[in-house]
Amino acid sequence: MKTFSTTDARNRFGEFLDTGMVERVKLVRNNRVIGYFLPDRDYQELTRAAMTAQDASRQTPSCQLTLAQQETLGLYSQGQIAASEAKTDLGCNCRELISMLACCGLALPHVDMELAEKMATEALALMNIPDVTQDPDKRSLHRG
Repeated sequence: MKTFSTTDARNRFGEFLDTGMVERVKLVRNNRVIGYFLPDRDYQELTRAAMTAQDASRQTPSCQLTLAQQETLGLYSQGQIAASEAKTDLGCNCRELISMLACCGLALPHVDMELAEKMATEALALMNIPDVTQDPDKRSLHRG
């Protein structure tokens, strides 16, 4: 591999390009490597290798979870614990929780809409807020 200083590359740009089209060239400034110039075939080969490695890493779960973390994810996936409890146990946010589920091949928990509506109604009643969904006349809010 040939080495060009940035000054040499600027002053002998044609030679720099010609060399870089047939072999890899190291570019240095103040005796520090700042980059490489390489032929297209080498670039294509490196790109293919990187894509192959990336595809392989997608097929192999990259998350290394403890048994306790796996159990928490399983309980959450089955709907046995709430998302807030799972996030606290795992020390993560929503996005990370979903990523962990996907990494382990687990599904998002099923949401029972009847139960969710019942819980919302009870919560509204506890806060003394009228449930406008029960009265068709109050469903749309008018500004006046």
